Amino acid sequence: MSGRILIWTQHLLGVGHFMRTAHIAQGLGESGYEVVVASGGVTPSGFATKDYRLVPLPAVQAKDAFFDALVDASGADVTPALMDQRRRILLSLEDTLQPDCIITETFPFGRRLVEDEVLALLARVRRGGRRVCIAASVRDVLQRPRKDARALAMVARAREAYDLVLVHGDPTLIPVAHSFPEMDLIDDLVCYTGYVGPRWPEPQAERRGVLVSAGGGAVGEALLAAAVAAKPLTRLRDEEWLVVSGPLSQPRVQEAGGIRFVRALPDLPAKLARSVLSISQAGYNTMTETLAAGTPCVAVPFETDREREQITRAQRLNALDLVSVVRSRDLTPEALAQAVDDRIDRGMAVHGVNLKGVAGTVAAIRALVGGA
Repeated sequence: MSGRILIWTQHLLGVGHFMRTAHIAQGLGESGYEVVVASGGVTPSGFATKDYRLVPLPAVQAKDAFFDALVDASGADVTPALMDQRRRILLSLEDTLQPDCIITETFPFGRRLVEDEVLALLARVRRGGRRVCIAASVRDVLQRPRKDARALAMVARAREAYDLVLVHGDPTLIPVAHSFPEMDLIDDLVCYTGYVGPRWPEPQAERRGVLVSAGGGAVGEALLAAAVAAKPLTRLRDEEWLVVSGPLSQPRVQEAGGIRFVRALPDLPAKLARSVLSISQAGYNTMTETLAAGTPCVAVPFETDREREQITRAQRLNALDLVSVVRSRDLTPEALAQAVDDRIDRGMAVHGVNLKGVAGTVAAIRALVGGA
């Protein structure tokens, strides 16, 4: 085994960032690298690693959907002592592992609330005098800060401290500058890897049932309730509907005829590939799995005045006739049912989106670091 990689990741609301990092870490581990993931969020129940080591930091999460404050795993406000403990664990990991490469997920293009520990890590590396490659790992759509000066400061930090910015997407679908125009200033650092996900099952010719999912489940209750009420209004009313509420969910929808409810589904990509239609939010992992499965989809993106990631992705996919979109502000059972029937007729357009993001990431890191 040659080459040591330390990945820092922090999910604040759902689990999408965590799962994307897990796929990348496994791919790097399978390729021969020694990989350690320092994760600052709540680890999903029952999660198991393969070919890499997971080191949980004392968990923090967003207090609410405004992302203005942090709480710990119990919901209490974070303390300076907790944040200092996280920083010390992270620095100790670097000291023990002596990585050849450090990958920071989202940062420096986000995660301002926990940036002190990452900045301390990067400062430690700079003082050490040993060559360490630094890469950022970001999704296809970034949440650009409202202030131009802050956006410019992010790309300046990338220019100063980073060797590579891994964009886990396909520029023919969504260029990263579409959501964060300042990324054009560091275009020479950007490497598109393709979309990241698990090993994709083959799309099935014989399909049964409707799959309703809400990602991690932290903000999907309205979608689930609307889907349950929409079922008898659609042409798919006689199919079984499987509702996956998500590991972070606290669903209040009631059981209904022809509908089965689960909190999690380990083989969700395989189930998606066998489904007649999918109803979901428009998070990175869900949309990537949908494209891989070739399953017709109605997306109800999570959006707020500040959170534009999902609606940005969904509108681009809609423009290419890859999904139908119902805005959360327009969500009613009737509107959802109409979108379902329309998407049944339209199917999913043929596409050539790059879905080989794990292999693309491994190749980019190998070119940067060598080894393995």
